[in-house]
Amino acid sequence: MGTAQDAGEGHSQDDESRDDPAGSVATATGGQRRLRRSPGVMAAAGGIGAAVLVLVIGAVVSGAFSTKATSGSSGEPACHVSTVTTVETGRPAPAFTCPSLDPGQGQVSLGGRPGGPVIVNFFASWCPPCRKELPLLAEAYDSELPGRGSRSGSSGAVRPPVEFIGVDTNDSASAARALVKESGVRYRIAFDPSATLANGPYELFGLPDTIFIARDGNVAHIERGQLTKAVLDHWMSVIEASR
Repeated sequence: MGTAQDAGEGHSQDDESRDDPAGSVATATGGQRRLRRSPGVMAAAGGIGAAVLVLVIGAVVSGAFSTKATSGSSGEPACHVSTVTTVETGRPAPAFTCPSLDPGQGQVSLGGRPGGPVIVNFFASWCPPCRKELPLLAEAYDSELPGRGSRSGSSGAVRPPVEFIGVDTNDSASAARALVKESGVRYRIAFDPSATLANGPYELFGLPDTIFIARDGNVAHIERGQLTKAVLDHWMSVIEASR
């Protein structure tokens, strides 16, 4: 995966092969987040598995991904997962409800049913690639605001615009709020300080991660690592055109 630029442009591979190339997921053990090989990959480990693991480690080192081993924040409101499924292309996105990073906005939810297309971006203030890509997402969201929906078909019915949801994970609220303000982000941000989603159904092994969800509620694409404008524009157009 090399550089952050490579992480975006290498998206020609099929989605399933990119979802978790080394079988590594961020898990909570003894209150610490760390990288761990999943049992299935351990059983199938061999020359190919070792080579892929080297690629993932290289991506982390090069800055395409960031990882951080910190304790989950005790006493903070928790995220609640509504489904037991894990994230997978072609399957419904795992539903969740989290407190908003903005305490005045209550909760942020992703429903487990069809609706408008959705982009879910996982980030943290301590993640350098996240800091670089947030302004890109903020700009894309703002570009959706003028129309807030498109008309399709002979009936001219208004189709819901792309919804953006940020998930600040394994982070402090004050640092995250400062980053969001600095980046010009105006869409809703879920606050997940204990990495409930990252360690659970979304199985993150690094940040940032971006999930593109079609109108039918199924995951169209999972982008591991820093987004490029080309990748973001492409997958936004795909989920906007979905039925």
